[in-house]
Amino acid sequence: MDLQVQLCAHLHAAPGDLVGWLHTLANTYAVELSWPETLIVGPHTFTAEAPSAYETLALYVVDSRKAHDIPAREVALALTYLPLRQPGIGLDLRVWPLFPATLETLTYRFFTHFTQANPVLSSVAALHLASGAPPLACNLWLLEQLGSPRFANAESAKQLYPAWLEQYRALKGAYPADPRRGFRALLTRYRQSRAQDE
Repeated sequence: MDLQVQLCAHLHAAPGDLVGWLHTLANTYAVELSWPETLIVGPHTFTAEAPSAYETLALYVVDSRKAHDIPAREVALALTYLPLRQPGIGLDLRVWPLFPATLETLTYRFFTHFTQANPVLSSVAALHLASGAPPLACNLWLLEQLGSPRFANAESAKQLYPAWLEQYRALKGAYPADPRRGFRALLTRYRQSRAQDE
């Protein structure tokens, strides 16, 4: 199931504050689910304190008895961190029917949580400035990572596959039909564009 952005906002906060908000939501709304379901923050590949540019984090509905079963996790909410051309940060929010609150309630929670950050519902986020269909945030995230010397060679770039795949699912709600082929195509496109620039 593909889901369009339902909330686009600009706020004066640090990217790590978005992670704190996701944990607050998980703690607040997990009690609304029937046992043994609960909410957890992911993807499981996310280990940083703050998302990097274009990185997508999610809340997943999981059976608490088998929370380690990654494919069984169901996306309930996805949040993408957008670097902006102006001071502050942006975010895109998608909410799936599994999330135990309405979009209106969630929007209220967002504004009350980030009151000091002066949040503004916005259409000026980086992903929405281009004409036509914007590229997937997970693909932009991958290109940002490939620009790092750490992932300069093809072998090290393969380490990014699990994180890219889980971000894709957080954005789209399901895995791609042929994920490895899609990932390889992105790597090839990146290498070709680099070769043209040199």
